[in-house]
Amino acid sequence: MKTIPNTASLSDVKSIARILHFDVIEVDIGFELWYDESYKGGFTSLAALIKMLNVFISLDEDARVEALAAAKRRAQAALERAQQRHNSLNTLLAGATEAAIMQDGNVIGLCHSIQRAGLTIEVAGDLTAAGAPVHLRSFRLSRSVKNLRAAQFTSLYSPHIHEGSLFYVK
Repeated sequence: MKTIPNTASLSDVKSIARILHFDVIEVDIGFELWYDESYKGGFTSLAALIKMLNVFISLDEDARVEALAAAKRRAQAALERAQQRHNSLNTLLAGATEAAIMQDGNVIGLCHSIQRAGLTIEVAGDLTAAGAPVHLRSFRLSRSVKNLRAAQFTSLYSPHIHEGSLFYVK
């Protein structure tokens, strides 16, 4: 918001103050400035009141700029963490091929894995807010043509990495 010009009328000053959630009250000696139930000062002239409101406008604008900069820094850090996880996954899964996920001899899903057929992968039932796996279970892999065909009609399990450990989530 731009600053209030010194030539602004009292009604303009009151309108701008309301936008900033302030109340301007006319009293015998001039004006009082209130923010909710908090007294912010008394002013003998309209120019002094305008000067104080301009200080609050400047502080408000500085806070907005700082909040925006902080949000940008958080977004950039999150993007860098996601990129790092993605790069780690790509490194871990270099050369991965499709495999059918088996449970009790039945195909339950499809994943991309570097594990040999007959070995197991870890599958998380859920993730915490931090991305940690919850309710991990082990499932055998199969690369037989029959099981891979059946797996094409099931859920794709996506790979995730948390603290260096690879696991999958449905």
